[in-house]
Amino acid sequence: MRRGVTAAAVSVLSLSAWAALAPAVAAGPAPADPVAPPGSASWTSYGYPRSWRPDDGAAATDARARTIAATPPTVVAAPTWAPTAAAVRPPARPALSGGVGVSEPRRVVGEAPRGSTSWADAAGGGAGCAPPPCEPAPCEPCDPCRGRFELWARGWLVTPSGDTLITLGGEPGTGTTIDLEDDLDTEDGTGVAVGIAWRFWGRHRVFVEYEALSFEGKNRLPQDEVFHGKDYPSGERVQSDLDLRMWKGGWDYGLFACEGAEVRAGVSAWWWTFEQRLQGLDSGLNESRDFSHVLPVANVSAEGTWQWLHGFARASYGIVGADRWALDLAVGGGVRLLDHFTIDLGWRWFHFVFDETTNEGDLTFTGPFLEVGIDV
Repeated sequence: MRRGVTAAAVSVLSLSAWAALAPAVAAGPAPADPVAPPGSASWTSYGYPRSWRPDDGAAATDARARTIAATPPTVVAAPTWAPTAAAVRPPARPALSGGVGVSEPRRVVGEAPRGSTSWADAAGGGAGCAPPPCEPAPCEPCDPCRGRFELWARGWLVTPSGDTLITLGGEPGTGTTIDLEDDLDTEDGTGVAVGIAWRFWGRHRVFVEYEALSFEGKNRLPQDEVFHGKDYPSGERVQSDLDLRMWKGGWDYGLFACEGAEVRAGVSAWWWTFEQRLQGLDSGLNESRDFSHVLPVANVSAEGTWQWLHGFARASYGIVGADRWALDLAVGGGVRLLDHFTIDLGWRWFHFVFDETTNEGDLTFTGPFLEVGIDV
């Protein structure tokens, strides 16, 4: 009798277990949990069977399972970067770093520093891109580094020599050749000049300069002279004045330009005015003659700066004919201060020849000069 009761109890328990497991078996294996740890198919692999209520047969959430918050991964946006340089490489493709975040753009030449949105932010604000420090390529002019405007002034201590022949109304025989040194004892004079230049389109430059030379002399004539149709006898005490004024305007171009050195060449026009006066202190004669003409001139110059030392050489040559030409040579050196100011000492030799309607001149001017300049 006891064995029968035991067998009946086992049968009832077996049927109850089968009834509990039948819905799960019929439904098949449980789907894999999308957030289950690596190596596990689902949370049921931990041995926690899903609860089942016989009243409705629906599977309920296992209250014993661990609760994991379904928090989506946080994606960190790449820093805003707006390069304005003309030539940059495209940034690298976004890539997840450890499954979270996006990598920064690849560093390229000319990109903004980390943490700034552009070169304008790095330079202190403002729209656009602040240019990098001016570092010119070798043998190329650096326009932003040099001033667009140049101004200079020059003082020249001049020793004159040569001779002139001044006629009356261009008539032959109304003048004789007078030597500046032997006949008139012309003293050393002064020359002053001021000029301005404007640089544009990199290597181009236009300039204007005004220069005036002035001389005086006093002597007793060693021989008879005829000046502007008037006879000055030998032994006459005379006082003479000679002036040469020139307006120079032209253009030149930088043939060779490196940082600290350049060679320029160009053309210009000189509008010159010559005036000479001879006054007889004994006879009271007082004659003068002046005339103006234009001379086309070719210019070449070289200039260099090494640290604070500065040097230059210049040459100008203009010609209209065999008896109307000018050659001007100058060389000098000094210092360049604060990258904008120059102070130079130099030596100049200027030969000027003219033949205008029987008026003639063959003059040479030499001497030291002081020149100061500034570019802005």
